[in-house]
Amino acid sequence: MKTIVFAITEFGPGGAETQILRLGQSLVARGWKVHVLSLLEPVGFLEEANAAGIVVSSLKMTRGQPTLRDFQNALEFVRRVKPHALVGFLFHANLLVSLLRLFAGVPRVIISLRGEDYNPRRLMIQRTLLGLRLADVLVTNSKRLSKRLVESGVEGSRIHVVPNLPPPMKHLSSRNLSGAFRWIAVGNILPAKDYANLLHAAKLLESSETPWAIQIAGAFYDAAERRRVEDLIQVLGLEKGVEVLGARSDVEELMHASNGFVLSSREEGLPNALIEAMICGTPVVCTDVGGTGELVSDGLSGMLVSKENSEALATAMNHLMTLDQREREELAKRAYLKVTELCEPEKVIGTWEALIE
Repeated sequence: MKTIVFAITEFGPGGAETQILRLGQSLVARGWKVHVLSLLEPVGFLEEANAAGIVVSSLKMTRGQPTLRDFQNALEFVRRVKPHALVGFLFHANLLVSLLRLFAGVPRVIISLRGEDYNPRRLMIQRTLLGLRLADVLVTNSKRLSKRLVESGVEGSRIHVVPNLPPPMKHLSSRNLSGAFRWIAVGNILPAKDYANLLHAAKLLESSETPWAIQIAGAFYDAAERRRVEDLIQVLGLEKGVEVLGARSDVEELMHASNGFVLSSREEGLPNALIEAMICGTPVVCTDVGGTGELVSDGLSGMLVSKENSEALATAMNHLMTLDQREREELAKRAYLKVTELCEPEKVIGTWEALIE
C-alpha cells in the first residue's frame, strides 16, 4: 500500500481543504494510505477524515512565526510515515513539501496553486522550486491560471491542469418553488469573495419587479470582513432581503431550495460552490474570475459577468429572474452537462493518481 501526504496550511472548511478531503476519500477507496499534515491546528473536517480512514496530523505551528523546530517536526513526521508522494496545497505548504524533499528524499513532490494569488515574490519562489527539481510538477485547477503561470515564467511542461473533484450530489432537473425568487451564495466570508459586490447588486435589484431574497452560507474566518459585510447590509437597508446563515453543512439542500445561485468573487480558482450549484441543477450567475469561464458560457449555461461590477451583476441576476421556468431549466441542463464532463470524478482521480505514481 502506497502512502500519500497532503500538506495544507490549516485543515478545515475551505475550497482547497475540501478538495484534499474529497481526494483523500477517493484515494483511500483505491487502496492508498492517506495522511493530511496541517501546519496550523486543524479547524474542521476531522470527523469526516476519520470516517474515511484519513489520518490527520498537525505541526501546531503559530501563524506567522515558523521555527526551526517546526521544520524538524515535519521532517520527523515524513521520515516516520515514509510517503511515496508529498502534495502541497497553497503557498506555505508548497514551500514546506519542497524543502522536505531536500532533506527526506521523498520520491514524488507536487505543489498546487488553487486560486489567483499572483504575488510576484511567491511566484518567483515556486518557479525556483520547480527549477531546482525540489518539486516535480505544479497542479492548478483551471486553464486560465495555467496560462498566467506560464506568462509569469513557470515552465509550461511542468504545469498540469486538474479540475476540482465534485461531491456526490442529487441533480434536480426541475423545481417548483413558490414565493420570492430565492438566491443562494455559498463561500466563506472572506475579502476575495467580494460580498460587497453582491450587496450593492442587491440594492440595485430593489427596483426589480420580481420579489427576491438572498441567503449567504459561509464560515466567518475574517472578523474584519464579517463586520464589513454585516455593516454594509445595515447601511444599504437590506436586512429584510439578505440573510447571512454562517457555516452550513446542508449546502445541497440549500441549493435545491433555491431558484438561483450567485457568485460575486473577485478572485477564485475553480469554485467548489459553482460546481455544486451546476450539479444540483441550480441556475447560476457568476463573475468571470479564475476558471469560472471554463464552466459557464454566458447565456448558454449561466450568466457570466465582469468582476467588481455590481451593475452588471444586478443586470444578470434580474435577467435570470425574468426568464420563465423552462428557460431556466434549459440553462441548468446545459450547465449540468458541462460540469459533469469537465469534472468527471473518475477522470479527475485518474489524473491525480497518474501524477503521484
